[in-house]
Amino acid sequence: MMVKIFICTECKSNKCGQERAIEIYEEFRNYTHAVGEIELIMTKCQCKEGCKGHTIQIDQELYVGIEADEIKELLYLHFGQKR
Repeated sequence: MMVKIFICTECKSNKCGQERAIEIYEEFRNYTHAVGEIELIMTKCQCKEGCKGHTIQIDQELYVGIEADEIKELLYLHFGQKR
């Protein structure tokens, strides 16, 4: 089963630049082999009440304020709970 991971970019407040979103995307690509089939999708900012940092959505779960150096731990936490 393909898991879709959404990574926000194009922040309305410019708090989260596109360059950081690309870093997060690239970091996910480093670890996708470890968790199975994943489709990485860049999306427009979904923030409704001000930016709280990059938002990642995996299986309907939202993770807010994510940095590239937290991706390995995020994947471990998310997929470790599912097993």
